[in-house]
Amino acid sequence: MAMIVFAGAVAAGATGAFFSDTETSTGNTFTAGEIDLSIGSQFSSASNGNGLFTPAADNDGRTLYTFDDLKPGDSGQGSFQVSVTSNESYLCARSTVDGMPENTINEAETDALDTTDGPNEGELQNYLQFAIFNDANGNGAFDTGEPLNVNQDLPGDGNGFTAQEMAAAGWIPAADTTFPNTWLIQTSLTPDTTYNAGFMYCFGNFDSNGACLMPAGSQDNAQTDGLSGSIEFQAIQTRNNPDFQCTSLNNPV
Repeated sequence: MAMIVFAGAVAAGATGAFFSDTETSTGNTFTAGEIDLSIGSQFSSASNGNGLFTPAADNDGRTLYTFDDLKPGDSGQGSFQVSVTSNESYLCARSTVDGMPENTINEAETDALDTTDGPNEGELQNYLQFAIFNDANGNGAFDTGEPLNVNQDLPGDGNGFTAQEMAAAGWIPAADTTFPNTWLIQTSLTPDTTYNAGFMYCFGNFDSNGACLMPAGSQDNAQTDGLSGSIEFQAIQTRNNPDFQCTSLNNPV
């Protein structure tokens, strides 16, 4: 019995002469993807007043539009050209007011009882209205049939968005799961595709069809005044993020 046990132990500890093969996988890597958002501009010739614009892509931190010598009844149109690379993305937009300068007080403003001068004492923003539309054909102009938003969402206010109303709205959907109530009428952006987020301004009030109407009364207290603002676009991945809405950026968890 002892001899049998010993022999078994030797057999168990011996190295067998079996066929074998070894393969090695090397250099395995993990690389994060990217989303690169570019912003350009397209200006419509169907505008009055003087307009300067920069028709170039990837304009982060640069001025795209400058409108001068505005008068009551003037209007303008244009669009922001947006695109992303590599990955499907949602798109959100946010407007802010940077300044409302008085730019000194002239005689007409004094006659209109405008006597306070300062970097944020201007009145121009009180008479400017804005509207947004999906510039489907990318010509920088609003064409009949293109989805238009002249602020029909607020009860009794369908004459456009003031700069203050846009700023108060915070992040709004340009393309997210709230479709079709989005600026671009998209749920998301396809990579390497250009989309055109159209906008219009009116020194007066818009009607429901996007026509600019001459404002009533006198606007002399806005002479020489200015309004400057910024618009920020943010792209967010769609993968693993199926229920994202841009308004969630206003109240981050």
